[in-house]
Amino acid sequence: MLTPDFALVKYALTLGTGPGVFGPWTSLGAPAASGGFQTLAVGTNANGIEQVFAVAGAAAPFLYELQQPSAGTWSGAAPWKSLGGGFKADVAVTLNAKGLLDAFAIDGAGFVWTYSQTSLGNFSLSMLGSRAAGIGAQSLAVGTNVDHIEQVFAVGAAAAPFLYELQQPSVGTWSGAAPWKSLGGGYKPDVAVTLNAKGLLDVFAIDGAGFVWTYSQTSLGKFSLSMLGSRAAGIGAQSLAGGTTTNNTEQVFAVGTNHTTYELKQQGPAGAWGAWAPCPGMSNQDVAVARNAQGQLDVFVINDAGNVCLFTETTPTYQSPWISLGD
Repeated sequence: MLTPDFALVKYALTLGTGPGVFGPWTSLGAPAASGGFQTLAVGTNANGIEQVFAVAGAAAPFLYELQQPSAGTWSGAAPWKSLGGGFKADVAVTLNAKGLLDAFAIDGAGFVWTYSQTSLGNFSLSMLGSRAAGIGAQSLAVGTNVDHIEQVFAVGAAAAPFLYELQQPSVGTWSGAAPWKSLGGGYKPDVAVTLNAKGLLDVFAIDGAGFVWTYSQTSLGKFSLSMLGSRAAGIGAQSLAGGTTTNNTEQVFAVGTNHTTYELKQQGPAGAWGAWAPCPGMSNQDVAVARNAQGQLDVFVINDAGNVCLFTETTPTYQSPWISLGD
């Protein structure tokens, strides 16, 4: 998850003539009197239309949405659309069973809400879980498995925050969902999700000592817990992101206390996890991941100078040098 950064929402950087070649920054504007963006999430629907969801404002932050008018261009996009107010600076997006994007946000009281997209740009709003069973969510991540069931993972508020999970009872609806399920406690407010080789979602979280743990889903709602890497080789993870290549190999990237980004990957689909390896040459603060046109993973970071940089995988074993995408 990227840290709140107005420049990341106000501008878009698009692929140029080929993978790893980027065009200039394009201004996407900002809502009038919004007070500046705090965080964002982006996604692409089944028709290739990109949408940005961003939280802006201070006293009672609003959630805004902006979409491409047609696939591949932001030229002529309609103004930012307000979806509602009172949200914290965290938002997540997943692809629903209709091939559209659903957005998830946390309100000021820690309740999680979903804006389920029924048609492009039209949303149905509902709260997840009951007010009586509120978890005081601080951060969240979402994903959709191969059977089109959406799942939300959130870190709650406490002295030793717990990780919670909630899933759709059937495709396309949250009505009748079971209560939030606690997966365990003692985590920092950062969480990441990937699709595993079984077509289910694995979730990753950082404990208070900076070790990364994975809840690997063996069947829907059933998890196997394990720590990634050894305690002797702890990296002091502060933030993390994950992704899955087209051959179903999962990889996790984390920024350590020394501001180095580390990578850890499976030894093939559903394989054992290897050891943490540094991605040298850049001192970073936060990390995000996307799958590129070759089916490998691109890694985006905010470095200590506040610039957005990436490196791109062209094969599972080769990573390009860091490329600056500007500030």
